[in-house]
Amino acid sequence: MQRNRDASSRSKMRREERSSDLYSDHIALTTERDDLALELEVIIASRDAMAANVATKLQQMAAFI
Repeated sequence: MQRNRDASSRSKMRREERSSDLYSDHIALTTERDDLALELEVIIASRDAMAANVATKLQQMAAFI
């Protein structure tokens, strides 16, 4: 009888540990996703700025032709 209780208690502890591990993984992945989203925003802004610079240069070159 005692062994059943001990086994049940160990099983419950393992479930709680797995749940805690999953929660930790979720937090880490969410943080990583947020960081990557911010990095992507910076990349997109840089791309847009470069495209605007290229367009300006092309207009300047067209004015000389």
